[in-house]
Amino acid sequence: MKIQIIGYSGSGKTTLAEVLSKIYKIDNVLHLDSLQFNDNWELNEKNDFINKLTNFIKLDDWIIEGNYFSKVSQRFEICDLLIFLNYNRFFCLKSVFSRHKRLKNENYERFEIPGCKDKIDLEFINWVLFKGRNRNKRKKYKELIQNAKSALVFKNRNELLNYIEELNEKNNVENIW
Repeated sequence: MKIQIIGYSGSGKTTLAEVLSKIYKIDNVLHLDSLQFNDNWELNEKNDFINKLTNFIKLDDWIIEGNYFSKVSQRFEICDLLIFLNYNRFFCLKSVFSRHKRLKNENYERFEIPGCKDKIDLEFINWVLFKGRNRNKRKKYKELIQNAKSALVFKNRNELLNYIEELNEKNNVENIW
């Protein structure tokens, strides 16, 4: 199974990828931010990102979380399931602050982006509330959903939690979330 998770910053893409990997027993999980950034949020080489992602999608099963629409777009065509976390901007901002508070107690580092300490600044807040939700991005999400083999759109965390609960029961898995 090949699962692509997309959504707004702070929606929980990383957490969902980890949960689904346990439910479906998929070891190949890729957090696209880990390809985008090196230590201390330094940008990685574009060709390195593309090469690693291109090789990753050749695997038999995988979960990829992250947007980066223009990079290796064929992953959207070959995924068996596309999940879009379409949450309210204020919920996402609250989640960003919750993550930051939690990580502050754990040395700030984001496990999915080794070497990068979690940070919140005005630029990122603006991204979560506005820039990451511009008309072109919303249009792209809609297009991806329409063209997916199979797609799920969750508009709030309760919808997602109900879905995860159903998966847990169906797959005889103890509640992982």
